[in-house]
Parts: sequence; structure tokens; C-alpha cells
Amino acid sequence: MSTITWNAVERIFALIGGVGGVLGIWALLRTHWLTRPKIMLLQHHAWGHTDFHRLDTRLQLGVTILVSNPRAHPNAIIRWSAEVELTNGEKRTVEVPMGELVGAAKGPLPYGTVPLALPPFSSIPTALCLFELPVDTRIPLNLTVIATDLHNRKYKGRISAALQGS
Repeated sequence: MSTITWNAVERIFALIGGVGGVLGIWALLRTHWLTRPKIMLLQHHAWGHTDFHRLDTRLQLGVTILVSNPRAHPNAIIRWSAEVELTNGEKRTVEVPMGELVGAAKGPLPYGTVPLALPPFSSIPTALCLFELPVDTRIPLNLTVIATDLHNRKYKGRISAALQGS
């Protein structure tokens, strides 16, 4: 009788240890998943601004995107770049400059801001300007904006725009 009882107790302890191990692994994976950095880049035509036009022979783009940090840890964008699709289907990397547009209706408008600080659980609208797009850029414009964060992770967002005045 005592042997049967002792075997049952051993099985119960083995079961409790197995459940504890599974719950521990789940907690580690969940913590890793929720604490790793993540940034989202969104273009929204209802509130944002997109200005894609031709000046002489150059194509220029000004766009407002929403940069979101859905995590509980702050982050920052330290570098902007973009990939533009050409008429032959290839992609070309274009640098995104940093500066300030003077003469805007509400005062100077910063664009391409780095570092762009992102507090936890926040979204920040930011302007990007590309003044020197390649002449052989595919129209309508399909652009991939690439943001690099403090952890050297790259996040991509798709931008689309039609040429104004055509």
C-alpha cells in the first residue's frame, strides 16, 4: 500500500515540475516578445500630407508619416533612408535629408528629424522630404521608407503617391 502511495506522490511531483517548466518557458518567451523594440511607419491620406511633383527635371516628394512605438520601452529613430522603384523594376536607395522648410504656414517645418525620440506607447507625425528622386522613378510612386532605431533594427513602411499636375 505504501509503495502505491509513494508512486502516486512521485507522479504528482513530476507533473507539477513539468507544468512549472512549461509555464516558466512561456513566461520567458512572452517577456522577450513584449519587451523587444518595434516601430511602425504609416502613411495615412486622411490626416497626412503628400506632395509629389516635378520641378524642372527633378522629382520631389514631401510626405507626412506616423511613427508609432507600441512598446513599453522608449526608442528613437537614428537614421532615415528610402528605396524607390525605378521604371525598369529595380530599386535604388535614396538618402533622406534632414532640415527645416522655411516659409511654411505655421512656421518652420522640420523634416527628416534625427534623432526622433519615441516615448513608450506613442505616435509622432513626422515629415520627410526627398528633393533628388531619380529621373527614371516609376510613376505612380512606390517608395519604401526605412527607419533605423537605436538597436540598429530596420523598420519599413510603404509610401505611395501620384504625380500632381498630370
